Amino acid sequence: CHLLSNHYNLTRANYYRELQRASQKPNGIYGFAAYALSGFADGLAEQIGMIRQHQWEVAWVHFVHEQFRAPRSTTDRRRRTLALALSSLIDSVAFADLPSLSPDVARAYANLSRRTLIRDVQALVQRRLLIDEGTTLRVNREHILAFLPWRHDREDAE
Repeated sequence: CHLLSNHYNLTRANYYRELQRASQKPNGIYGFAAYALSGFADGLAEQIGMIRQHQWEVAWVHFVHEQFRAPRSTTDRRRRTLALALSSLIDSVAFADLPSLSPDVARAYANLSRRTLIRDVQALVQRRLLIDEGTTLRVNREHILAFLPWRHDREDAE
């Protein structure tokens, strides 16, 4: 609804220039229309990108919950808590920072050994929920790309 208004605000100098051209030239309205449509298309592309990002995040959280459907043990609940806490991160995280990711993770690992955390991380890597990058870990969101709606630009990259 506000895509054009946002475009005009972000490109204010161009907006005034195109308005002036539209009022001074006999067919100047075509240049203004092209400028407006270009901004509208850019705004739509940005909106679609945001929607796709949200779809990806929701699909990932759902996927994690499916991996631990009806957790049978405290170990499963703890691993699900760790995977979901990591899901909220954009970047990789150092292993040493894992226990302090969230209050839930801190509670889950408060009275447990470092070895338990290592085993839980290894189990999440084995389930392909995490990627071990040597000194850091990151969520393996790419694992679920096949479950998301098809994207033309994604196929071009492959």
